[in-house]
Amino acid sequence: TLSVKGVGQNDTKAFLSGIKNINPKSSKVKSFVDKGKEKIIEYYNTQCVVLLKETDALVNQKKYAEAIYKLMTVPEVCQECYFKALDAINPIYKKMMGENCEEDYKAAKEAFSNNNIEEAKKHLESIEPGSDCYDKAVDLAKQINNLSPEERGEEVKMQAAAPATREEQVEAYKKVANEYNQSNPNNEEYDLNFVED
Repeated sequence: TLSVKGVGQNDTKAFLSGIKNINPKSSKVKSFVDKGKEKIIEYYNTQCVVLLKETDALVNQKKYAEAIYKLMTVPEVCQECYFKALDAINPIYKKMMGENCEEDYKAAKEAFSNNNIEEAKKHLESIEPGSDCYDKAVDLAKQINNLSPEERGEEVKMQAAAPATREEQVEAYKKVANEYNQSNPNNEEYDLNFVED
């Protein structure tokens, strides 16, 4: 515990004034933060198997984005668990992209048959390379691009390449996790870049 004084016109202002008087470079605060980091690392190192089983259950319920989100909260400093989490995310991500691809392709095909070209393009442009239906989507995009500019507007721009390097994959996973987090206001907000040396 730290004792600090805070002065203000009401309790809240006095409380905030007291917090401002805490020296973040003091040995007590540094010790508190260091112990907190140790506890976080210890938690992930001892609970990694449980975390992986929880995400398996989410995958079985087809809650892919939530599973990816949960795995992406593992700090990189917990090396063993972090790399297990990344390895576990890859098949989940591919499965999610495959299902999303089928949904987007069907929606694009239906929109195209209803002459709603803009809607079709929107769905096609969200399909990721490497997905099972990507080739079919490219064929549909070619059909749209073969229409006259008046009929189609701008050409369909399909994504050129799937995330290939580990860094690109991690960025793609973070994007899914952040989108999931933002769409679920009941979640605590995590910065997935929070661990620094």
